[in-house]
Amino acid sequence: VEATLENIRNSFWIPSTRNVVRKILRTCITNRKVSTKSTQQLMVDLPAEEFSVRIIIEMDSGLSEIEVLSHYIEDPKTGITYKNCKFLGEGSFGKCYQVETIRTKRKYALKIISKQSMSKSIQSEMRIHSKLSHPFIVTFYRYFTDNLNWYLILEQCREETLAHMLTQRKVLTAPEVRYFMKQLAQACKYLHDKHIIHGDLKLQNIFLNDRMEIKVGDFGLSLKVKDGNKLHGVRGSYCYMAPEIFFRIGYDYKVDIWAIGIIMYVLMVGSLPFKGKKATIKEKVMAGVYHIPSRVTGSARNLITRLLDPNPAIRPKSHEILQDCFMTLPTPPRLPTSCLKRRPKFPYDFYL
Repeated sequence: VEATLENIRNSFWIPSTRNVVRKILRTCITNRKVSTKSTQQLMVDLPAEEFSVRIIIEMDSGLSEIEVLSHYIEDPKTGITYKNCKFLGEGSFGKCYQVETIRTKRKYALKIISKQSMSKSIQSEMRIHSKLSHPFIVTFYRYFTDNLNWYLILEQCREETLAHMLTQRKVLTAPEVRYFMKQLAQACKYLHDKHIIHGDLKLQNIFLNDRMEIKVGDFGLSLKVKDGNKLHGVRGSYCYMAPEIFFRIGYDYKVDIWAIGIIMYVLMVGSLPFKGKKATIKEKVMAGVYHIPSRVTGSARNLITRLLDPNPAIRPKSHEILQDCFMTLPTPPRLPTSCLKRRPKFPYDFYL
């Protein structure tokens, strides 16, 4: 396939359309609507309404090496056709697009994962995420597959995450932090009640919808664990890892609680509590050395201290976070989208 980098990044690779394109090509060749570019290959541009196609035909191998870059994809199980609207990003396991259905125009996020890169973590993500249903967790609608890829249809959120919001704002107000922390604690309670450890809670994995509610996503490192059992191995993002992971003494749900503490700290302070190279971070986390600025209020300071307790047994459970003094203070019922860039105004009692 010859295409610009932009076309490649913003198009789907759909092997299922090969037969359709072969028929079109045969018709074009029969009607002499193709031109010879060289003795070795033909270049064919097809301005078909449903395809953006640029195809190279190797003369000595017939039509066997046809590749199609398409702006449309069909779920063979449901018959639903999705149109590619926007390229959202690329992770370690695949690409993500904003798509919409042809009939209803409803928008979704489509995650495309190559079967060549399919790992146990991706299989675990699909198995766990597909069974979750909670207002503060990204909805997993369905998936389908072809010879090359897995296609995951997910809830479409805003392009902004809490990480994007913090980049614009530097720090958030206490009422905003409380608003997000309540939702995050509820999402974690739901997961932990189902014996699921998220394992990679961080600002980048907390998405926002149009109502400025959080949506926890990316379950690639999630694990299911029985009560009382401990997990082993180093998993997660280094700056958010709990000390018991570094000590290699086994860990459980409380690693998510530690990560919530890191998230709360960053939202209120504007920087990570443990910074530096990996060896330095590990040393500081294991020693429990961090500083909370004096501008952080008493009740918020106390909750951060509880969440970042080096002893996982002392850290609160997810439902206990919701009962903390900081969390029981007045909380805005909703945040305006303007708070993505500007500090909103709240009544005085929201800051007590």
